[in-house]
Amino acid sequence: MTKKAPPNPKLPPKNNTTLWQWLKFQLVACKLSLSKLAEHPWGFIITNCVIALGLSLPIILFLLLKNISPLQSSLTGTTQISVFTHTKATDQHIKTLGKLLEKNPNLKRIDYIGPKEALDEFKAFASFQLAIKSLAENPLPGVYVVEPKDHFIEQHQLTRLAKQLSQLNHVESVQLDLAWAERLMRFTTLSKRIFFSVSILLGLALTLIIYNSLRLLLNQSHDEIRIMAILGGTRHFIQRPYLYLGAFYGFTSALLSLLIIQLIYWLLKAPVDSFSRLYYSQMGLQNINLLEAGILIIISMLLSSLSAWLTTRHYLKKLQLC
Repeated sequence: MTKKAPPNPKLPPKNNTTLWQWLKFQLVACKLSLSKLAEHPWGFIITNCVIALGLSLPIILFLLLKNISPLQSSLTGTTQISVFTHTKATDQHIKTLGKLLEKNPNLKRIDYIGPKEALDEFKAFASFQLAIKSLAENPLPGVYVVEPKDHFIEQHQLTRLAKQLSQLNHVESVQLDLAWAERLMRFTTLSKRIFFSVSILLGLALTLIIYNSLRLLLNQSHDEIRIMAILGGTRHFIQRPYLYLGAFYGFTSALLSLLIIQLIYWLLKAPVDSFSRLYYSQMGLQNINLLEAGILIIISMLLSSLSAWLTTRHYLKKLQLC
């Protein structure tokens, strides 16, 4: 009677084994990179501080743009045009002009300030009272203060509308004050270009800083890398700890830069709130939000990892291991 062979033990699926090995390699590489940081803590700290200061500058410019945008929207959204009537225009002429303005499809709000109302507003200022008393008659004309519809946000659109209004009967002049809004728009455009330029330059600087730091570390680990290559270590195995090291640089420097930004925010918040209250404004200082902070961390880690990959690839190529 033949004995049955014992059943073979079930082996784990090949896919699970491969995944476990991959995770194990990643864990080993992560531990190696942390051990290298522990060997040179001061170099790691100083490099992080330099990168964090570099990252803070574009974030400050970004927050400046972020805080200016609501102010720009409010200025462009409440643009007013003053339509001054002839001083000799009769009440009937003024009413006719008002009806024409009401029929204009490009206007959403029309307010009329009569000569007497305008004079009363000037009387409210003590500096004008003496001059007003010396006047024999009221020299102020009536004025229609009109507000264009929301789609009139560009300067050329508003200028064309003001020119059309100036051609109406019984209109002496039209005043469109866009100087402040135009300056703010130009400043915003300039700030955006500076932000993108500085971001690109500092991104390159971050890459070079990581490149130089890892190159020095690779030179110090020259013998270790040689031994690993002799024992059969692949290029990816040798390169992997330094990629994690670059990612650590990017992550920690991004966190440090966010801390710097938070300190600046705390320092400026109270003065900005006090300043806005002086002008009866509800504008508060906006801080960086979680999404923006996450994007900063991801970009910093990607740039640092890319720099680490370029550094190690170039170094291993010199050693003819790549």
